[in-house]
Amino acid sequence: MKRGDMLPKHFFAGVYAKDRRLVEFRVVKKNVVGALAKVTALLAELGVDLCSGFLSAYPGEARSVFSFVADLSGVGVSPAVVAERLRGLDVVLDVRYSEPTIPGFMVDVLHFPLLSLGERSVSFTVRVLGAIFKRLYEVYGSGGAFILYDMGVEAGRAKVEAVRSRYRLDGRDVLELILEERVAKGWCLPRLVEFNSNEAKVEVDVYELFECRAFRGGAAQSSFFRGYLAGVLRTLFREDVEVVEDMCVAKGDEYCRFKSGLKEV
Repeated sequence: MKRGDMLPKHFFAGVYAKDRRLVEFRVVKKNVVGALAKVTALLAELGVDLCSGFLSAYPGEARSVFSFVADLSGVGVSPAVVAERLRGLDVVLDVRYSEPTIPGFMVDVLHFPLLSLGERSVSFTVRVLGAIFKRLYEVYGSGGAFILYDMGVEAGRAKVEAVRSRYRLDGRDVLELILEERVAKGWCLPRLVEFNSNEAKVEVDVYELFECRAFRGGAAQSSFFRGYLAGVLRTLFREDVEVVEDMCVAKGDEYCRFKSGLKEV
């Protein structure tokens, strides 16, 4: 898919709408065809406006979860009534709801922990990560770059081991999956340009890399992601692989370019 065809994915953490009656509902339902349609049909009948939410349903599982923030302003029914009507559906197993602590600001407090492809995860904004990385450079200079690089190497190594163990993949398939996950997890938009396993030569063009966007106007800046790729490729090829970044958005390039090869002795 081309970059211009991409749309942002809004991470469901809550909804802010001043002066609106917001309520979060969590509906556990049977994982059968038509169950979601029955739930949304009832909500439409009640005049409930759905603002944002998510559906978690996986093949082979008996139940699924449909969670959403609803706007009950002017609807004339209480959250308790909506929940009770939903419980009356033959496809619904359980319903819980939460009302905001601060009026108009509905934060999702009905789900924990946060999972990404089955792994427990945490979320940081790019602004916060940029501030952390900048502080490392300010305090430790080149030592900060080394810390981030080393952290990336270990993260990349662990990721390959997890993919191999969970999905029984190897070789180029592992790298392709890991790069696709970087899109899904908001890191960047990578494109694999070259893959030569015999010489450990890999080239990846990376657009919108979160790490480098915070450092526009300077030199090539990726330490963490460069280390991450190095960790991935060292584990994948079982060789001492070196990764360099010869293009970077931080120094004004359109995208970041990473190239690998066997480390010279």
